[in-house]
Amino acid sequence: MKYILICLLLAACSLSDQSQSDAAREKMDMSVDSPTAKIDSTATGDSNHYYAVYADGEYGYEQAISQDDINAGKGASPLIMFKYLGENDGVHQVILTDNDGSQVVSECTSPCKYFKASVLNYGYFIRKEMMAAAPGTIGAMVFLDAFQGKLKPYIEVDKSTGIKSRFWFDGQRLIQTKLNAPVESKPSYTPPEEDFSSMIKRRASKDIEVSEPPSQDSATGGVEE
Repeated sequence: MKYILICLLLAACSLSDQSQSDAAREKMDMSVDSPTAKIDSTATGDSNHYYAVYADGEYGYEQAISQDDINAGKGASPLIMFKYLGENDGVHQVILTDNDGSQVVSECTSPCKYFKASVLNYGYFIRKEMMAAAPGTIGAMVFLDAFQGKLKPYIEVDKSTGIKSRFWFDGQRLIQTKLNAPVESKPSYTPPEEDFSSMIKRRASKDIEVSEPPSQDSATGGVEE
């Protein structure tokens, strides 16, 4: 599993030092009902949300650059991209996908002090970890954005059919729900074509049944007087 997945599981990724001050960390509260839940403008320079970019249904969060990266001449670390799966009965889910098919679905409710991170392989559950939503970490920022309605649920569109789908992790696998799939109708029975005159004759033959009376011989047993 690559770095970004390990980073989320360990809840070690934090916003860059320029984006997240110590004062803002002390003010952080994961409850949207708390008066201290207002997003500090020092977090990203934006008073509305913590994510840095939104593209193709994913939200990108900046991570702090390490001293090793600085020594190596790297100016910035790549963004960590999340898809927001939505909310169900107060539970919010986000998913992080890697190129090797591995995924991490993280979920939490407000107030969020600990979140559950489930590791999946091509949509199927492998293991889970409980992580602290420490103020200043990207995991905490993602859920704070979710609680405050800053994230849109991810919708996948099939380019060939136009069918839209949403996803939700049920604890064992990633469930796909099609939003606009065509309804399959059962074929109705259509009788074969028949000309009108033939239909009249057929119905008349069924309505009028002519039966011949029994012969005299059969009635008398064949004995003549």
